[in-house]
Amino acid sequence: MGYQDREYYQEDRTPSGFQLGSDLSYTWRIVIINAGLFLANFFLFSGRKDDLTYYLSLHTETLGRPLFWYQFLTYGFVHDPQALGHLFWNMFSLAMFGNMVEQHYGRREFLRFYLISILLGGLFWGIRLYLDRLYGGLAQVAPGDLPSLLGASGGVTAVVLLFCLRFPFAIINLMFVLPVPAWALGAITIVVNLLQVGQVSNVAYDVHLTGVAFAIAYYYFNWNLTRAISFSWLSRATDSLGKLVKPRPKLKVFEGDEDDDGVYRELETEADRILAKISRDGEGSLSSQERQTLERYSRLMRQKHR
Repeated sequence: MGYQDREYYQEDRTPSGFQLGSDLSYTWRIVIINAGLFLANFFLFSGRKDDLTYYLSLHTETLGRPLFWYQFLTYGFVHDPQALGHLFWNMFSLAMFGNMVEQHYGRREFLRFYLISILLGGLFWGIRLYLDRLYGGLAQVAPGDLPSLLGASGGVTAVVLLFCLRFPFAIINLMFVLPVPAWALGAITIVVNLLQVGQVSNVAYDVHLTGVAFAIAYYYFNWNLTRAISFSWLSRATDSLGKLVKPRPKLKVFEGDEDDDGVYRELETEADRILAKISRDGEGSLSSQERQTLERYSRLMRQKHR
């Protein structure tokens, strides 16, 4: 039995639906948070100027108010309580494409990708509008009439584009009727948003395109956000210091003597740790050394079952 057959490795490959409990995907958790905030704002704060949406939305003046910089992220979790369709289509698209992306890249990597997509879209929009208010056409606009940004569209667009890049030949029913390959949906998404940039509209197409650009860069440069933000360098430095204080025997695997019980137990322990990491963070989070360890373990298991 190779490492591909073990439970940890299979766990991140199983199709996920709507499941309650600790196995609930981050995609569905994001959907629930958005829906919960929408309902809370509709029933508890609807009609008030200082409603929940107001404090969580991103405003033109937010960049100059450091205490409100949390809005660069929170805007992506709130929707206009008077526009149910805005919430529905964002969450429908996220549920449709997000689960597949999450299964492929791992839960934590997917969450980081989604949150950074929202953050980048908010920063782009906030800086552009802030400068426009200081030096451009918004300088003559009354403070009460300045635009605000809310909604998950930027993050959802990034997820949809990443799906189209990763699974270009998956068949999507466009408008529930016309079957098209995913790459065509991605191309349509990019073209539509490019054509609408600069048009007078209440839709932030530039935020959508920020998500598109991030998804393309993430895919083609093969980025791994979990590894980049994990401070693994600190862990390696700590391990090195520990070896100087108390040397530990290195893991020994010999090509001609791989059935030694002690070596096997040590290798199996390390393989279980790595497989748990795949289940948690996705296969892309592995280092080259960890991949080599899994290959050695897989070879050993094949030998033992001959």
